[in-house]
Amino acid sequence: MLFFFVEILSAGCGRHSVISTGSSRELPETLSIAQAMTTFYGNFDPTKQTSTVSFSKADSVYTDGEPMTVRPLFQAFVNDTGKQSFFLLTYAVPTRDEKYYCHACAPTIGVAVFTNDQAHWVLSASNRTVTDGGSFGKPPQSIKAS
Repeated sequence: MLFFFVEILSAGCGRHSVISTGSSRELPETLSIAQAMTTFYGNFDPTKQTSTVSFSKADSVYTDGEPMTVRPLFQAFVNDTGKQSFFLLTYAVPTRDEKYYCHACAPTIGVAVFTNDQAHWVLSASNRTVTDGGSFGKPPQSIKAS
């Protein structure tokens, strides 16, 4: 799954943000889903464990301008090249129709990579609209990279 995640990330990323975790002695794992989703989408509802977003035509998605509900799909801490990273994979479906239930109803997949720079988490790469994947409003259950 991680290989697929990296492949998705290479499809296009941008935007940099910083999240402070306090002193540099704190463990890098102090980055929470709430912090990551808030940085990536600008909001997070801790009760529903979701964010909301409206994609624009520039995002080249099927549902531009429509409010979307975004949920975490996969997350992992990775220690690569001596720096701690946090990978977040998300999926978004239209808010108006939480059921979004048809064979062609594929959620919009997003990806973000945060890197730990001592006491700060930096959103070093992201793309909210990498692709659409899955069906019946659900993301893919298993992902194979070729």
